[in-house]
Amino acid sequence: AVDLNLSCQIPAQHYMQLQSRSGLASKGILVTGGVIDSDYRGPVKALLLNTTSVSFRVNQGDKIAQAIIKRSYETQFQEGELEPTQRGTAGFGSTG
Repeated sequence: AVDLNLSCQIPAQHYMQLQSRSGLASKGILVTGGVIDSDYRGPVKALLLNTTSVSFRVNQGDKIAQAIIKRSYETQFQEGELEPTQRGTAGFGSTG
């Protein structure tokens, strides 16, 4: 977890998502997790995953993540039968 030295107030009914930067992702350094709710006021941290066998050091001022603000919607889930579709329960890779 890398402290971004950032705290923020995200608008109600929104959340912030931290994403990998393409330059680091191409080198195997990924941001994982990274959803910050609108009621959170603490320090924002980026969870980095190094998928390589090479050590990676974060230096002050490095650009390691990018933030996206998205609207969130409240929903209610109900138990019951799902309407059938042509795809059905076919999973990964089933659409080509």
